Amino acid sequence: GSYISHGSATPPTCPVVWYNRVRLCFGVSAVILTCVDILLWQRNQASKKFLIFLVFSNLYGWSDAVLRFPLLHDLDSPFSIKHLFLLLLKLAWLLLVFTHKKAAPIAFVVQAMLTMVMPMLYAMCLPLDEPDTVYKVLKPHYVDADVCVRFCRFLRNPRENLEDCFDAWRRTGSKVLIRGLRELHEHSPKVAEKLHELSPKECRSPTTKAFFRKNGRTV
Repeated sequence: GSYISHGSATPPTCPVVWYNRVRLCFGVSAVILTCVDILLWQRNQASKKFLIFLVFSNLYGWSDAVLRFPLLHDLDSPFSIKHLFLLLLKLAWLLLVFTHKKAAPIAFVVQAMLTMVMPMLYAMCLPLDEPDTVYKVLKPHYVDADVCVRFCRFLRNPRENLEDCFDAWRRTGSKVLIRGLRELHEHSPKVAEKLHELSPKECRSPTTKAFFRKNGRTV
């Protein structure tokens, strides 16, 4: 897969960590593109009603796509059809907003191009060419449900769902920490041992201690 480093000196990156980084990049990109959309709407002095469609296409569309990345869906699945509709809605939104005053033409062209390019990048980053074993590792870490369905589930029992979210966040954070400790131990064992000595005692779990043993063990 694309997340694996082929160099012998560099250890492979965990697929879950790699795809989470890609998902974070898509989330940041969505925020930036939405800010540019709002700027385009403001420059063209379009009606406030257009913001409703922007919220639907950007907030709903992007949040649903980002939260469900990198899960795979068929071309004829409700997920794919829904996002095709949102893509056409966004292009129509850009065209109607721009025709009000025809201000910021460069921003309009760039946004129109990115509206079509971003779904292509999204599809290119999906684990389409990964082995089934890798995808089976990825799939349990994500929820394949519409963002509205997830929000309704959250409203039914907010406290329990928040606890589940925090537990999932802690598990993911532990995996990232362990991976970082492993790479640090392999590249700079002396620095890793010194860092462990300086860390608070309550942070020295049995798992992290295993990475800092001075018996020459490779992890």
